[in-house]
Amino acid sequence: RHGRHHPKLCHQLAFLSLLVALGEAFALGEEAGLEPGHLADALDACVSPSHIMEFLRPKIKTGEFANTSGGILIGRKDLRAALALADECALQLPLTKMVSSFFAKAVTEGYADYDLFSTIQFAREELFVD
Repeated sequence: RHGRHHPKLCHQLAFLSLLVALGEAFALGEEAGLEPGHLADALDACVSPSHIMEFLRPKIKTGEFANTSGGILIGRKDLRAALALADECALQLPLTKMVSSFFAKAVTEGYADYDLFSTIQFAREELFVD
């Protein structure tokens, strides 16, 4: 079941999904009046995949995701606000809508007080098939 190319496929899934998410972020930012260069600088300061992995790696190794920071609840709030802005700008943002639904379900399933990285644990629980 495990093939040599599986890590590459997982990388591509994460990378290509991130590209779509960045596309939506730039569309929303530009439509809301942000200058693309300034938006790129802001995103580069906080959203690089290596930066995310730096914080994620210890949690993956230990399996400890919850730290009661309320990040999932805050994430849901922020996604709702982004979708409200998208509506004002007449943008669809389909990936953002899907992610927002995922966060809403995480809150419903009891993850509201967990940190944002627990999103990964929630996704694993939701996606595992027996």
